[in-house]
Amino acid sequence: MIKKHNDKTLIIGAGLTGLSTAYHLRGDYALFEKARIAGGMASSEKEGDFIFDKAGHLLHFKTRYAKGLVEKLINPNLLNKNHRHSWILSKGIYTRYPFQVNTYRLPPVVIKDCLLEMAHAQVSAVRGPKTADNLKDWILESFGHGIARHFMFPYNRKLWKTPLSGIGIDWVERFIPRPKLDYAIRGAVSDYKKGFGYNRIFYYPARGGMQALSDAFCAALKNKIFFDREIKTIDISKREIGFAGGARARFGALVSSIPLPELVAMIKIVPRALRVCARGLKFVSVLNLNLGIDRKGISAKHWIYFPENKYIFYRVGFFSNFSGGLCPPGTSSLYAEISYTDDRPLMMCDGDIKARVIRDLKKAGILAKDDKIVYEKLYRIKYAYPVCRKDGLVKNIDDFLRAREIYSIGRYGGWKYMSMEECILNGRMTADCINKNRQKV
Repeated sequence: MIKKHNDKTLIIGAGLTGLSTAYHLRGDYALFEKARIAGGMASSEKEGDFIFDKAGHLLHFKTRYAKGLVEKLINPNLLNKNHRHSWILSKGIYTRYPFQVNTYRLPPVVIKDCLLEMAHAQVSAVRGPKTADNLKDWILESFGHGIARHFMFPYNRKLWKTPLSGIGIDWVERFIPRPKLDYAIRGAVSDYKKGFGYNRIFYYPARGGMQALSDAFCAALKNKIFFDREIKTIDISKREIGFAGGARARFGALVSSIPLPELVAMIKIVPRALRVCARGLKFVSVLNLNLGIDRKGISAKHWIYFPENKYIFYRVGFFSNFSGGLCPPGTSSLYAEISYTDDRPLMMCDGDIKARVIRDLKKAGILAKDDKIVYEKLYRIKYAYPVCRKDGLVKNIDDFLRAREIYSIGRYGGWKYMSMEECILNGRMTADCINKNRQKV
């Protein structure tokens, strides 16, 4: 039986957002995690001499604070700095990422189409105000029909599995670079290696996979984390959460990083309109297949994007190139990601999916015909990408919760497309808010 935590701040979910919230809180708190380890989707598993993350997770820093915090938690000497080496396979040709500034080696007709349409889009942007409020229109407004047709539309449709006109754009400026036309021209006539985008430099733990970061947070929290504790109910009027098994705990403030629809479903009394809204939130699920290969250096790349439907996966990444400590000598490791939704499920059994992935890896030239697979594991990540809405429904839910000192935060709790750094900073901001509210009491 868990003792009651009267007026404590209780935190649900020990992913990076929840861990960061706990780390930055002053005063009494308790952090509850359903799993037996911290990290959430950024956790890792050790299988023999292989270490695999559940999917590709990399650290990109825009702020000194987040970088300094991670270096404080993980010895800087144990944090690998990498210059992105990512590519796109389309038209049978590998081109550098991002596509919009690296069309070199593509067929001349494709290059011409992309450059002319991009020039038209940029001239139009100068002449008139931007009006896009959805991903489809933003792509056309930013890059024109050529880049949209040859990469942006097919890749994003393959990833999101939902009409692009229904996806909001609050996140796009942070994640999709919009280079000027002269850079695109340079990248059309030569192998232009200038880095663009938020992830041109990334960091990764030298040992232990991305789990090392979560474990470092845990070590700093002085045993205030309770694992294997699943929350079943939230009673706002009693300021009380209920656990599987019947135990209860009182809270002053409540912080949650679990998926927003699941949080709303736990609350006993919620306006019907908000409950309907929460049930209607769209998301993309990801099937992630991790493979260990009995050959060293199967690729020099960090990850590759696949916009064409002839490949089942939309992205393949190479763990063994993030850190040499993730696989035994003489081997390589990779992950292949396939997206699906409730409306567009994967109509294949796991065995057929694995066989198709391996076949497509060989088709792409990543695996050789005689490569031996020494490890494989498949993960299904239900809430991988929240589909950001154009309307204010998520804000309506958030306003209801905040008025009751319930903070639903992070990628899944806030229903936002967020990087790992943004999740860490979101936890800090939430803790600061709670700390200030406690000082006023």
